[in-house]
Amino acid sequence: MPRLQDRLDIVSTFAAIARELGPANFIYSDGDAVFIHGDRRHHGDGLGIRPPGLHVLESRSASPQHAFDAGGLSVRTGPDEGMILAASVPLTGDPGWRPLAQGEILVLQGATIRPPPAADQK
Repeated sequence: MPRLQDRLDIVSTFAAIARELGPANFIYSDGDAVFIHGDRRHHGDGLGIRPPGLHVLESRSASPQHAFDAGGLSVRTGPDEGMILAASVPLTGDPGWRPLAQGEILVLQGATIRPPPAADQK
């Protein structure tokens, strides 16, 4: 498996090319890490295409069965398990939803958002 930084470099290059073609929000997994790229989208308000393209919610709970329920989506986790959700718009009124900046890429491994992999020595 190539180093995480090398994989991120490839995903970043692809994302930059895709942004030139139009809104480019995507989630990609290479089997080891998940890359979430936020760009822009139509917000349905007549103001055109603009950021944010994606929002993320990171949730972790020590409760025996942590639940996330929103409009037909239900996610259950065990004790001390986390989850990260990505969506075009926040699925709930939870204040923890964070918009991704235009061109921002998050790297996830497990249910954890990794720090920038430039410090990764893998």
